[in-house]
Amino acid sequence: MGEEKLREELKLGRWQEADLKTRPKGDSAKVVLAARLRADTTMTVGCVAESLAMGTRGYLNHLLYRRRKLGGEYTISRTDPFSDPFSRAFKARRFWLRFASTTDKPMLDR
Repeated sequence: MGEEKLREELKLGRWQEADLKTRPKGDSAKVVLAARLRADTTMTVGCVAESLAMGTRGYLNHLLYRRRKLGGEYTISRTDPFSDPFSRAFKARRFWLRFASTTDKPMLDR
């Protein structure tokens, strides 16, 4: 069943089997496809990683985790330091935005 779903998804995306090997392991389209396969089939993470040429199952788990944390989107700009959730600039900005939202309230309400 998982292999059929994989072929179906590749046909929808107009991909060939060779495209899976030429695209990067962490390609956003591959991550979306991996999430769909995990949700719709009983394929293990290792089997999905092998089928999509995404490296090890641990790396695929990491990519799926980041996708969930980003709210389903997996588009990270390499030039914008605030778009990468693991950069110091992003964490500092998130902290200050959270801090600013709590300081607007009176001291007794915190």
